Amino acid sequence: MEGTSEGVLYQALDSPCTGAAIAVCMGFWLIISGKRWGYQEVGMSYDSLVRKREYYRMFSSSFAHVNILHLAFNMRCCFLIPYLIISHL
Repeated sequence: MEGTSEGVLYQALDSPCTGAAIAVCMGFWLIISGKRWGYQEVGMSYDSLVRKREYYRMFSSSFAHVNILHLAFNMRCCFLIPYLIISHL
């Protein structure tokens, strides 16, 4: 499978949009972990979205990762999945 054994930095430079999305996610994670927020503060639920009308959560919850392991696995998949899809086309 071509591209999966390359370094993360090389992949980020090769895929600038993916690299930018990952930078945004990492920025959100730094803010979330610095403020010691949990799912209640950043996650999206019916109560927060509909009852409290916190519509910003529709956008921000997509980028929020509460712990480093969740962030690391999701960011690796951002690089891996496009290569898997392209190799099967």
